Amino acid sequence: MTTKLFKSEISAEELAVWKAHPTTVKVFDRLRDVKGAIMDKIAQGGTLNLESCENTQAKTALAVGKIAGINELIFMKPVGDTDRTDEWYEDHNIKKT
Repeated sequence: MTTKLFKSEISAEELAVWKAHPTTVKVFDRLRDVKGAIMDKIAQGGTLNLESCENTQAKTALAVGKIAGINELIFMKPVGDTDRTDEWYEDHNIKKT
């Protein structure tokens, strides 16, 4: 059984127009900055809690989830392109469960 991943469909033309819009460009620049800050925080140990591995896991999972969400927007593809979910997991050496 195939499940539709997205409720609304965006054509290649609509996506190109949206991505080229000056406000969208600014928002994407901001998102890249936020993503970089999150990655820096992880790299500097900002999600580590030496007293609780559960807390470390939760903070790191939250940070990685934010990065994944930002990537979904930045790398959005139009309708008709293949679903990149499996590819994203493979690119990041994550076993999909």
